[in-house]
Amino acid sequence: MTRAAGGAAEAAVDGLHAALLRAGGDGARLRELLREPIDEQVLVAVLRRAVPPPFLELLAATPPWSERPRVLARVVLNPRVSRGLSLRLLAQLSWRELADVAAAPWVAAAVRLRAEALLGEVLRDLRLGDRITLSRLATAPLLPRLLLDDEPRVIEAALLNPRLREEDLVTVVRRE
Repeated sequence: MTRAAGGAAEAAVDGLHAALLRAGGDGARLRELLREPIDEQVLVAVLRRAVPPPFLELLAATPPWSERPRVLARVVLNPRVSRGLSLRLLAQLSWRELADVAAAPWVAAAVRLRAEALLGEVLRDLRLGDRITLSRLATAPLLPRLLLDDEPRVIEAALLNPRLREEDLVTVVRRE
């Protein structure tokens, strides 16, 4: 990205964020903002900032944004999202986005736990490469299951995970 393009993207992010802050909790003004064409990258960048909670609710319910997992993941990871909205959106996220939510320390504990549970449910359906990647970034509760995988590359990646605790490793070794 050129410097000029980067500056234009940053200006678009700042402009949308300022408009959202001016709209505050006014649902009509927020809906009006969503009717305007918005670049997905700009929207995702804005969602990294604190935005009005009513905007997050509206965004999660407004097509086409309500159908885009990348946008929904940023809604869940937003610092001002409600726990209820986050829990409702988790089922629509991919395994990679669930792993990001599970690892985010600012996300409510109930949301992180639910993300880990959903990851545990899809674990056996993941392709080998996805299991290896997940092993590298999984949170502590998932690592024991990944250490029991049949594929040595998944186990090796889990052993290199900085979240692996000695007691988890000992528990897995004793199970064998």
